[in-house]
Amino acid sequence: MDINTLLQPDCFSVFALGAFLGPSITEEQRILSGRQGEIIFTYFGIIPSDFDVPECRCGRPMYRVNDSSRKLGYRFKCAGGHKINPTKNTFLEYVHTAGELGCNKIVQMIYLWLISSDTATIQREVNISTETAVAYTEYFRDVATKIMNHDYLMIGNEHDIVEVDETHLFRAKYNVGRVMAWNAVWLFGN
Repeated sequence: MDINTLLQPDCFSVFALGAFLGPSITEEQRILSGRQGEIIFTYFGIIPSDFDVPECRCGRPMYRVNDSSRKLGYRFKCAGGHKINPTKNTFLEYVHTAGELGCNKIVQMIYLWLISSDTATIQREVNISTETAVAYTEYFRDVATKIMNHDYLMIGNEHDIVEVDETHLFRAKYNVGRVMAWNAVWLFGN
């Protein structure tokens, strides 16, 4: 199965994702499965492809150099000796992808988190520790929050009429007395 087949709306499921990533029992299978995870990250632009080679700060073109000490097994280098990690300024910059936790397991965790699986399910399905599952779900939530706050869109434009509804929700202590300001919430919708 290739990446385009995997991402068809009628084909994508946890089973199709597992078939694409493949098993990761032996060391060779784990490496191959990690590469399949890298293909998914490259497809979505999370890590650069071979054609997305960055330009160096000195203005010289960079080229890809194999480096087994790096997360993805390579880095970019220019003729002036400057080096850039391919995961710099990406979702994977602070993520440990070497060893047992490869790109394949991170893709599986992201998928399970997106379908609202709890941390116990993520831990069991991806075969990771509780601490790792909790840390990554918190990281996914932080990244989603940053994206949501960064990609704020205005509703409508100057020629549209946008109808906004509002409501004031509050809860009084024991349902008597004065309304407490910190228990009040204003909700706005369109």
